[in-house]
Amino acid sequence: MLKVRKKKGSRITAVLLALMMAVVFMPTFAFAADGEDEGEGTAADPIKVFMTVSDQGVIAKTNDGDAMAWKEVTVTDLDKSGDFTYDEALKAAHEAYNSADGYVANGMVSKLWGKETTNTLFYINGAGLPNGVTADKVQKDDYLLASINAD
Repeated sequence: MLKVRKKKGSRITAVLLALMMAVVFMPTFAFAADGEDEGEGTAADPIKVFMTVSDQGVIAKTNDGDAMAWKEVTVTDLDKSGDFTYDEALKAAHEAYNSADGYVANGMVSKLWGKETTNTLFYINGAGLPNGVTADKVQKDDYLLASINAD
């Protein structure tokens, strides 16, 4: 009788331990599944920002000949990271108001608003970018300024 009771107690204990382990480790399994597609997350919904482009102290022109001052730009999450970089905002502004090939950034911006340049400045809400266009994030309703300076 004692052996039968011990077997039942061991089985119940084993089942309870297995259930507890499954519950405790469940969040870990979920995190592992999320990390499998690194770089291929879910894109955030587009946001609107406002952009001005200065060309050596003069407000640049859009394709329509309008001043590129505080123009509304719809920014999409191109890399599906869940946030928006200044680089994504510049790409969106070029597509909407200049040309898609008017902007080139490979580590640093070498072409802005259709002009080859090595001297540019970028601002978000009046503050200069601390890290660069590919690293700094923009948010809904930010005011962005891109400046082409004399080389």
